[in-house]
Amino acid sequence: MNIKAANAPVSWGVMEVKGWGPQMPYTSFLDELVSAGYAGSELGPYGFMATEPEELGRELRRRRVDLISAFVPLRLKEDGADLEPVRQVGKLLQAMGAAHIVLADAMWEEREAVAGRAEESGIALSDDDWQRVQANLTEAAELARRYGLRSVFHHHAGTYIETPAEVERLLELTPVGLCLDTGHYVYGGGDPVEAVRRFGDRVE
Repeated sequence: MNIKAANAPVSWGVMEVKGWGPQMPYTSFLDELVSAGYAGSELGPYGFMATEPEELGRELRRRRVDLISAFVPLRLKEDGADLEPVRQVGKLLQAMGAAHIVLADAMWEEREAVAGRAEESGIALSDDDWQRVQANLTEAAELARRYGLRSVFHHHAGTYIETPAEVERLLELTPVGLCLDTGHYVYGGGDPVEAVRRFGDRVE
């Protein structure tokens, strides 16, 4: 069996959180990605790699690297969350032939402070908040679909969808697939093997 593996700029310290740290040139990242044996990559923060499809496509083809997805955090509990990043990233992913977009809740200061122990903190979404999450994420997934992209959701530490119960409720309310992060699932208090048993038909 021939299996191709992919990675992401975040493994090189390039993260979608503003002010996280210094960023290397994206061409250097791609060179190191290939030298480490990877055949695909996420986009990283919009603007880290070239956003002009011709230039980006040329750099990817030269290294035989496929662009497979992009991580897009959204402020999901806000009324009418700004979905422009989905449109912006979606256009580029479509041009590059990607099939998926990885959506996530944004990191919130109050949840970052209790990451890994969110369940016992009591800092959680209200029923009204969940309705807004449902509306925003469903709209985001539909917008992504217009660019030929299947939406999957990444449960991230420091967000309002971190614990197993929060992941389960999100999957009940929305049509998105699950981008199962085993490390974040454990950190959020869950067992990733059990997650596969429960949500396996949604894992992509």
